Amino acid sequence: MILFYLQDPAPLQTEKTLSLLELIKNGGLGGQLIIGLLFVLLLMVTYIYFERLFAIRSAIKVTPNFMPQIRSFVMKEKATKQKKRKKSHKTRKKKKNKAKKA
Repeated sequence: MILFYLQDPAPLQTEKTLSLLELIKNGGLGGQLIIGLLFVLLLMVTYIYFERLFAIRSAIKVTPNFMPQIRSFVMKEKATKQKKRKKSHKTRKKKKNKAKKA
């Protein structure tokens, strides 16, 4: 058992490493096309992500006069509805009065 520990260790095996560029070059035409397509898709996704991010950020911002504008639009709409009701009520009364006289 002691002899086992006293023996010289085996020489270390060296690993062959490939850089990414070597891997792309040695991958053949099919591999290069796939990697190129993935790279183009990466660029597209990155563009869409940041474009949407900036669009959402700008849409979130609310101007200080936003609620007063909404309130004024609602009040104008109520006023126009009231005017329409008054006009329709007046025309109904006129029709009823004409019908009673006849």
